[in-house]
Amino acid sequence: MINLRALYPEFEAAGFIFRDRGTILPGDRRPLWRVALVVVLLKQACRGGSSSLSRLHVLDWAVRFKHGRDQIVGFLNGNRPASFSPVRFDPALLRALQFARAEQLVAAKGGNIALTTKGLAMATEIEGEANLLRVEKAVLAELGKKFTEKASEAFVKIGEQYELPT
Repeated sequence: MINLRALYPEFEAAGFIFRDRGTILPGDRRPLWRVALVVVLLKQACRGGSSSLSRLHVLDWAVRFKHGRDQIVGFLNGNRPASFSPVRFDPALLRALQFARAEQLVAAKGGNIALTTKGLAMATEIEGEANLLRVEKAVLAELGKKFTEKASEAFVKIGEQYELPT
């Protein structure tokens, strides 16, 4: 954070008042929300609590955006959409994974990201709380573990066949 008092002492002498104020951060950008989502994603939507990074990005996108969810559900039901919204690979997910790894909630395992015992305990606790990640848990319950690694790869390939809107 920039210290305006140090940069412009003449402003303070002239009567300006500097107050530090926090910035509002949308819920889906908050690190704790993202870490909680990662452990629940791995537990509810991934066999063995393990997933590739690419698949986690697709699942994260599906949970956060209704059109993404609709596209994946349609894909799993064998429907090819007339148009395709590209998957958004969000850097905030990478940051959440770094935090989760630092807290020993996830670990790298054979090129995948896997839940640890501590992460599994956290996910189970979140699942037990009805008001935590309510919408996200409902989406994951709908998808279940049907969206496998192979399905994820096929889904991304289908997206590559569509032209991006200009």
